[in-house]
Amino acid sequence: MDSAERYIQLCRDDIRFCFKNEFKIRSFDRDTMRWKLVPFTLNDEQEHLLQVIERQMKERGFVRIIIDKARKLGMSTFIQALKMHTCMFSPQGHALTVAHEESATRELFRIGKRIAENIDERVASGLKNKAKGNLLEWHNGSRAECQTQGGSPDSERGSTPNFLHMSELPSWESSRRTTSAADVAQALLNAVPNEKSTIVIIESTAMGMGNLFYEIWNRAIKGITGNLFEPVFYSWTGRAQYSVPTGDVEKDSHELWLDGQMRQANAAGDITGFHSIANELGYSELQRKRALEYELSPPQVRFWQQTLVNQCADDQDRFDQEWPVSWEVSFVSSGRGVFSAALIQRRLDEIKNFKMKAEGSLIEDQGKVKATKDGGAWQIYEWPQDSHTYIVSADPAGGGRSKDDDFACIQVFDRCTEHQVAEFYDKVPPDRLADEMAKASKLYNNALVAPESNGPGLVTIHQIMTSHPNVFIYRRFAQPGQVAGSETKLLGYSTNVKTRHYLFGQFESAVRREEVKIFSKRLLGEMLTLIRSKGTGRPEASPGYHDDACVAFAIAMDVSRIQSDQGVPAVREAAKVDPSNYSSLVQPYSNVAALVEDFPEGESSWF
Repeated sequence: MDSAERYIQLCRDDIRFCFKNEFKIRSFDRDTMRWKLVPFTLNDEQEHLLQVIERQMKERGFVRIIIDKARKLGMSTFIQALKMHTCMFSPQGHALTVAHEESATRELFRIGKRIAENIDERVASGLKNKAKGNLLEWHNGSRAECQTQGGSPDSERGSTPNFLHMSELPSWESSRRTTSAADVAQALLNAVPNEKSTIVIIESTAMGMGNLFYEIWNRAIKGITGNLFEPVFYSWTGRAQYSVPTGDVEKDSHELWLDGQMRQANAAGDITGFHSIANELGYSELQRKRALEYELSPPQVRFWQQTLVNQCADDQDRFDQEWPVSWEVSFVSSGRGVFSAALIQRRLDEIKNFKMKAEGSLIEDQGKVKATKDGGAWQIYEWPQDSHTYIVSADPAGGGRSKDDDFACIQVFDRCTEHQVAEFYDKVPPDRLADEMAKASKLYNNALVAPESNGPGLVTIHQIMTSHPNVFIYRRFAQPGQVAGSETKLLGYSTNVKTRHYLFGQFESAVRREEVKIFSKRLLGEMLTLIRSKGTGRPEASPGYHDDACVAFAIAMDVSRIQSDQGVPAVREAAKVDPSNYSSLVQPYSNVAALVEDFPEGESSWF
């Protein structure tokens, strides 16, 4: 083999060598203040991504990666270069990039076109002809194209790319009328077989939690069974150019000294000293907190401050979306999450190998309720303890079975340990939900049941009253924010536009203080996608997601708190003591208690 053949083999087999010696990219020369073509040398993020790709190819023969990133890290350039290398050295390949808008499509195509037109044709297959539209074709039969999302799902079903790059997936929903971005994206993903040498890379900045990008990312982070995508996050904090020194050596040195003193004060528990130094550095409350958590230097914080004001209109949420310091921050800031994503992710990691006591159905046999292991809608995390008292709460739903219908959810809460001990989650009618609540109440020491009374909850309460007269139903004593008075005739827990803020405020506080233990991945998943409306701040599910498990659990926690305020003990000396002896809040159905349709002004009935 002569030197020319060895060189060609190196370009084919060693991507780094080929990039550096044959691929040309456009770069700004700060010395001449002009743009020019330069050899493509990988930066740290690009090198890391290539290592992930090489490892996946070695371990399983194909690549599936999802990337959440900050702006301007060179990911698009790297992916287009990899795409060109694949086509030049692999005959009959089909490489496809799909972008969110026309301008992005054109720019991505120009990156690849520039590389393909400037490579020595003696090294790799040359182009057959000039570019046609956004399509490149090689003599070896390969082709590479860039498209703009917007077509129908059916338009993608006939293609079989072996290289697929999906860019800015969260933005695909823009300007759509009749089809969803998820339908088109799923058609593309299904077009690439899980066979050797295929590559699928999804890359974007995070744009909230109610979209397909987050859905795929969340499955990858959780590592659920069957997931193939590996999540990769790249922050701006690892790049030297994203720091702004003062320009004065003495000032820079003094800032670094102050930074060290601030960290020492924090480690020593000197809160006054810590904040005094942070004030001298000009850090906001959030900046001083993140400087510690993410090891940000004074020049990096200054880059943050300048970019925040001049490029992000002094909007911290926008900065965190474009320039995130962690993947948790990137999604939460763009979706205004109610709960800390970091805390939820930590809990998901803790219960990764947790084994449920049972997953199935509750059945009544000879007067006793038992749990089966038949894969039904109940998940049992802890069996009932004889001395403990429990709350069985629920968020009823209409019972529809379509993908757009809500789930009905029951939560069982241990007042003694403040643990979630069981959960029911299914699309069932409100009367069937009542039957499930009654069985759970019987299993968990004749627990008090607290269904939400709004809408379909009225049917649930009515069914409990008429078919399960021995089940104790929560009776409201006073609404949140009101002075407690005499007992009312209103059964069930009422949520509305006013009490919802209070309800989720209590829930978030308990989670942040780590006062409760949650075992349900479904509930934790809903908590990740629960956001605050930008207009009203109202806690609500992200578009396309549900909050039924969250509502039910928040009700259980609040009813437990109210019981404690009323002196109802969480631990009893004997099991199954009549709860009506303890509080006016707990009352079996009688002709005194009334089913009242209690809707706030402006809200309509479910009927």
